[in-house]
Amino acid sequence: MLNLLLSINFNEIGYFSFQHLTALFILFVLIAVMLNITNRFFPHSTVLQLKILCILSWIAEVAKILVTYFIGDLRWKTGLPLYFCSLFSYSSALAVFTKKPTLKLIGNASLVSGVIAGFFGILFPPALKQYPVYHFLGMHTLLFHAIMIYSGILILSTKHYIPKLKDILHSTILLLSLTVGAIIANRIFDANYMFINAPLAGAPTYIVVQLFGENLYSAVVILGQLFLPFLIMFGLYKLIAKNIQKKHSIAEVQTENVHVE
Repeated sequence: MLNLLLSINFNEIGYFSFQHLTALFILFVLIAVMLNITNRFFPHSTVLQLKILCILSWIAEVAKILVTYFIGDLRWKTGLPLYFCSLFSYSSALAVFTKKPTLKLIGNASLVSGVIAGFFGILFPPALKQYPVYHFLGMHTLLFHAIMIYSGILILSTKHYIPKLKDILHSTILLLSLTVGAIIANRIFDANYMFINAPLAGAPTYIVVQLFGENLYSAVVILGQLFLPFLIMFGLYKLIAKNIQKKHSIAEVQTENVHVE
């Protein structure tokens, strides 16, 4: 055990380094605990929580710009909020700060889609290729993606939003707007927002290039980001809801049998 501890490189940065794995463990436990506390004791606090998280996300985004400016890393190629993870800031604002039902639906459906973006971003955070977890930019990316995961699951677990398959159209509206903005910025600044032009270094999206080739990479990634996140979450939601309903039905039958006896 001592040899194992001595062999750990605590200063190593990057995907699945000791720092990253430790942060993942803490964040996933925190997400689970917060969801449990909310569902048990504060089931009607969803809107308030989303409002707070939305405001904090925009403050964090401004702080990120200021920090990257002062350390000399602010560039048009990387500094705009046009990444897949930027979806949360826009979707949460639509979900809780607008009054029109259509806009709220767009926001809620996009929040659910954001869970997939959150998982991808927390497992493969680009900032950790350059900064340690305890750096502001390292903490920012991990916490931001953790909030995306938490918020999307929150509105489903509290039944604040019950997804329907047709809602994929509403989710696509915001994602498409973000994608168009990313494409324009990529053209102007020779950037790679939403990793549309090339895979994120070290992430499994290189498989898209291997399967479809470099010429089709952008088209496949754009279509995948538009539709797959909501479809995956909708499928998981229906599967979990079906299992829960099945358990409730079994429990009711057992209760009835006890009463008959």
